[in-house]
Amino acid sequence: MIYHNTDYPDSLLGLEKKYWQPFIKAAMDKGQTNQVGWGNAIILAPLGDNIKFTTISFDLYKTLGDVLMPYTDPKLVFPTKGLGMITKLETTRRGISIYRVVKVVTTP
Repeated sequence: MIYHNTDYPDSLLGLEKKYWQPFIKAAMDKGQTNQVGWGNAIILAPLGDNIKFTTISFDLYKTLGDVLMPYTDPKLVFPTKGLGMITKLETTRRGISIYRVVKVVTTP
């Protein structure tokens, strides 16, 4: 999970949709990363003293090992223009957390 703080959450998510989403989807489709999913969201109800972020991006991997040792094709060209625009909207340093899903319960 990558937590962002910005005064313009809709703009940040719009830039991610325009620049990051097509980039990471193409990289996943071509096997240029071991990442298997990506998404983002606005944090609607941040509660608590330590929650100072307004948006979140999540990177999904099949295994904990893939998270800890991610693979990215060295030939991959990142969308630096878009990433720079996203960084300019952030008002504080990003927060990053790694979660390991232990159990999921669903209905049939």
